[in-house]
Amino acid sequence: MTNRVEAQIDLRRIVQNYRYIQGLLRPGCRVMSVVKADAYGHGAAAVCRALAAAGNADFAVACVEEAVELRKSGVAGSILILGVTDCARAGTLAEYDLIQTVDSLAYAEELAGHGPCRVHLKIDTGMSRLGFYCHAEHDLERTAAEIARIFTHTGLRVEGIFTHFAESDVTDSAFTKEQFFLFTALTGMLAARGFDCGLRHCCNSAAILNNPEMQLDMVRAGIILYGLLPSPAMRAPSLAPAMRLVSRVAAVREIRAGDCVSYGCAFRAPRD
Repeated sequence: MTNRVEAQIDLRRIVQNYRYIQGLLRPGCRVMSVVKADAYGHGAAAVCRALAAAGNADFAVACVEEAVELRKSGVAGSILILGVTDCARAGTLAEYDLIQTVDSLAYAEELAGHGPCRVHLKIDTGMSRLGFYCHAEHDLERTAAEIARIFTHTGLRVEGIFTHFAESDVTDSAFTKEQFFLFTALTGMLAARGFDCGLRHCCNSAAILNNPEMQLDMVRAGIILYGLLPSPAMRAPSLAPAMRLVSRVAAVREIRAGDCVSYGCAFRAPRD
């Protein structure tokens, strides 16, 4: 190698991990590949092209800039923006056929005023990040009423609804079970009232491995797609890390017994 350091990516391993994840899912459940932050440093455009060739058509990114970059790189399929996009950029969402996360009624109403937009609704069931607040059973009625108002806006096309687990890397987590109960209770309530929220998804990487009973219409595979585990306590021996960081030796020195090396004399040679 000629570079001082290189990150070497094996796309075949990412595809292998994708197929392993597919094999964990019930029939009809889809994988949304999370490719935010340049696919966790693995190269988002190249990763998406490899996954698309393997049959994957659903991707998620953090922001509109990442989504636009993928479209300009020729990536097709559905691209969900997980963060909030300034409504002034609603034209960009339409131009590049992107799906925007909607986290509140106020944001939905503002976005609807800028023209047609594909959206997924985000429900905050306990992560306390983005989403319609629904942390307890007594929040369900109010949250359902807020979401029902979104369907009165013809400028928004609701294609999905999701939540995000806070501690699904903990085996048999009571908190995760409560989050799942709130999410399914809410989506069930909306369906009973005639509102079609589209694809339901809540399982992140940890839940894909720890909570197979929580698979709905789709799961979001993030860190496990790249062969890494959400927690050191978790096990999935079939996952294969796709990145290898390599460097070259810069210099070789001979030193004598007792010599120190580096700042703070971090190492003292016990022998020549």
